[in-house]
Amino acid sequence: MSEKRVEAAGGVILREGPRIAVVHRPKYDDWSLPKGKLDDGETFEEAALREVEEETGIRARLLEELDSVTYRDNKDRPKIVRYWLMEPLDGADDFAKNDEVDVLEWLTPADAAKRLSHERDRELVEQALRPSGVEIERKWLASDPPRKQLDKAPKDHIAQGYLAVGGDDEPEVRVRRRGKKTLLTVKSGGDLVRVEEEIAIEPRAFENLWPLTEGRRVEKTRHLIPCDGHTLEVDVFDGDLAGLVLVEVEFASLAESIGFQPPKWLGDEVTEDGRYKNKRLAVDGAPGRA
Repeated sequence: MSEKRVEAAGGVILREGPRIAVVHRPKYDDWSLPKGKLDDGETFEEAALREVEEETGIRARLLEELDSVTYRDNKDRPKIVRYWLMEPLDGADDFAKNDEVDVLEWLTPADAAKRLSHERDRELVEQALRPSGVEIERKWLASDPPRKQLDKAPKDHIAQGYLAVGGDDEPEVRVRRRGKKTLLTVKSGGDLVRVEEEIAIEPRAFENLWPLTEGRRVEKTRHLIPCDGHTLEVDVFDGDLAGLVLVEVEFASLAESIGFQPPKWLGDEVTEDGRYKNKRLAVDGAPGRA
C-alpha cells in the first residue's frame, strides 16, 4: 500500500521594490515562505490563498504557478507543496503575530535568499523573479572611476527625457536617444506585473518630442567595462548632473548577485536608494545638491 501524501500550498509574495515576504516559524525556528496544508475538500489554489492570509494577514491574488516541491516531512511522510507567485492586494503592512508565524519581513530578493533556511525556498524565489520580469541588478556610486578603462571601453551617449514621470500608480513615458537609436518607452504603473513597451521612433519624432521634456532630463555617457565575467555599465552624467557617476551590473541569478565582488574603485552601494533612479534624478537632481 502506498503512503498517503501530505498536500500543502503556499506563495512567493512579491511587492514593488522588489520585496519578498519571508516568515519566521517559531515551532521550527526557521525562515520560510508562507504555506500550509490543505483542508478537506479544498483545492491547492484555495489553500494557497487561505494559508498566506492566515499566516501573514495578506489578501493576495495568484499569478503564475511555480514549481512544486516534494520532500519527506518531519514525520517521514511524503509531502508535496504547490506554490504560486502572488501579488498582495491588501494587508501587506498589517502583519500581526499568530500561532504559526511570529515575524514577517519584506526583503530584497538577494536578502531573502540569504535569510531563507531551505534551499528549496531559495530556488522558488529565483524562479519567481523570471515570470514577473524583475531584473536582478545592483548599483553603486563611483567618485573616481579608472580613466584608462573608461577611455578604452565601448561607449554611447544617452539623452533621456520624460514626457510623464508618473507616480506609483501612473504611467511613465520617456524618449531616449542612445547613439543613433531613438526610442519611445511607456511603462504602466501600479500593479506588480507592469506593461512595458519600447517603440523605435524616427529621429525627427524624437526632436519634436524632446522640447516637451524640459526640466525632466538625464544626459550621460555609458561605458561598458568587463569585470569578472560581468559587464559594468558606467554612467558618467552630464549637464546639471555633471560629476555623478553610477555603475550598474545586471545578473542572471540571485546566486551571481550575492557572490559578485565589486572592484575596489566602486563606492557606496545605492541599489535600494530610490533617489538614484533615472526618473528621480531627472526631476530632483543629484542627492545632496542644492
